[in-house]
Amino acid sequence: MLIAFSELVIILVVSFILLRYVFKFEEDLALILAVGSAVCGAAAVMATALIVNARNNYLALAITLITLMGTLQLFLYPLAYEQGYMNLFDDHIFGIFAGTSIYEFAQVYGAGYAISDVAINSGTLVKQIKVLLLIPLTILLSFLFSHRHTSSVVSIKIPWFIVFFAIAVALNSIFVIKPAIQTLIANCSAFLFLLAMLALGIKANIKGMMREADIWKILSAAGSIVILTTVVSYIL
Repeated sequence: MLIAFSELVIILVVSFILLRYVFKFEEDLALILAVGSAVCGAAAVMATALIVNARNNYLALAITLITLMGTLQLFLYPLAYEQGYMNLFDDHIFGIFAGTSIYEFAQVYGAGYAISDVAINSGTLVKQIKVLLLIPLTILLSFLFSHRHTSSVVSIKIPWFIVFFAIAVALNSIFVIKPAIQTLIANCSAFLFLLAMLALGIKANIKGMMREADIWKILSAAGSIVILTTVVSYIL
């Protein structure tokens, strides 16, 4: 828990400063990329984008980068481990490293699957802790950005899927849900998430995304965040 929390805070703060003041990204784009890198990928990006009213092009660009960066980690980390470049790690520690550093939950599972069941278990456990930390983080961001568009009325935007996520966690922890019902719910949620991604893709414009920043600037920023995440997670 300490490793997950420490990595989240460090990556969130340092990556935002790097994106905002070194690469000169707009504040909204820098923030949603930083949160996505620090917490749990696309879900964190979408929650933060809702809170700060980020433009659709920013949202599409952030999710694209986070997905590509996580895919790179998914292939690179197990290969580096198997080739002996992480000789201080065992399978358990590798799982913790993967769960801390890789952005998407499914990508963490994939990296662990390439190593062993031990790596899967420790990796997904750490990633679940980071996903749960998205709840207090979104509440904090909601308060921080509540006065952005109005000076007289406090307006707090709530990413409702995070609220229902917390409710689902509570229900699953308190009650025993039959496996058949769990499978049905999981399939429905996967389908709805697919529809959300489809809707985002329909509203996204590649040319518009490329106008937000120079392609080499975008790739340099993404590479810098991957290196930062890898180094910080490895040290922790």
